[in-house]
Amino acid sequence: MKFGLWLPVYGGWLRLVNQRPQPDFELCSRLAVQAEAAGYDYLYGSENLLNCVYGADAEVADPWMFAAGLATVTRNIGLIVASKPGFRSPMVSAQMARSLQRMSNGRCAVNIVCGWWPEEFRQAGVEYLDHAGRYRRANEYCDSLRSFWEQGTGNSPQPPIWVSGQSEDGLALARRFGDTIFLNSMPIVELRDTIARIRDITSADVKPLRIAVSAFVLMAETDNAARARYQELQEQRDDALVEELSAAMAESGASTWEGMSKEKMLDSNCGFDIGLVGSDETIARRVEELKDIGVDVLMCQFEDMVSGSKHFAQHVMQPFQKHCTG
Repeated sequence: MKFGLWLPVYGGWLRLVNQRPQPDFELCSRLAVQAEAAGYDYLYGSENLLNCVYGADAEVADPWMFAAGLATVTRNIGLIVASKPGFRSPMVSAQMARSLQRMSNGRCAVNIVCGWWPEEFRQAGVEYLDHAGRYRRANEYCDSLRSFWEQGTGNSPQPPIWVSGQSEDGLALARRFGDTIFLNSMPIVELRDTIARIRDITSADVKPLRIAVSAFVLMAETDNAARARYQELQEQRDDALVEELSAAMAESGASTWEGMSKEKMLDSNCGFDIGLVGSDETIARRVEELKDIGVDVLMCQFEDMVSGSKHFAQHVMQPFQKHCTG
């Protein structure tokens, strides 16, 4: 299993009262250097033109700009950057990815995200299509990316393509173009069944898809302390912000967000659903369970990205890696 970190291009992940952290490149740079030294495999920058964690009026950083900067302070860690079909021409996106691939000496990957926020599309001057239409556009976009990359010169490898989504259309897009399918967090039983379904559908494929999953990790000295901290965070939840974003999700018509509770919207991607709340020992055991059901990449968020990712690396990831290689 590989491990990665979400770059806090939105500022943070938790929707809490009176907390609106700003995107900070210096923090991301410090996080990237620390993550590489600790043995993390990936950094992931999600792309939104509006801030989907703290609302449309909050600042959000451009992940491609941040990734380009991080390419200059790291040497080995992978740089995965999201791209929304329609927000820019595929030729421009292909050139950006190829440039980042050269800057990073072959460490770039592109994650295709079809998008869900109608207001973001409106402000970008891009037609908001229905689910099927967004995936048609994504197929055309990926076709164009591949075409531009294949026409290029030089010896840099083509950036691998990841695909975010767990619908049938998302899986079809990933099978056609992708190296990895990137799933939202979900309860482990549901995740096990989802992975089994993907493996069954793709069993005859020449190259099997890797499975990446998003997770929010909350660790404490004991399970009770971790659960208590989780409850404290729920009590600090900004329900006005949650209701604002819930309305945007309802407008999107996306089944992924249908009927989502306020508790699930505490963080950006239902990250607590996967169950990584507990002591070091509990989290280590659950990571083993995720490996056993077929998770290939665990992409993590933490309340404090720097200190949380360091603690996770020391007490869970590094012992796991040592056990797997030993």
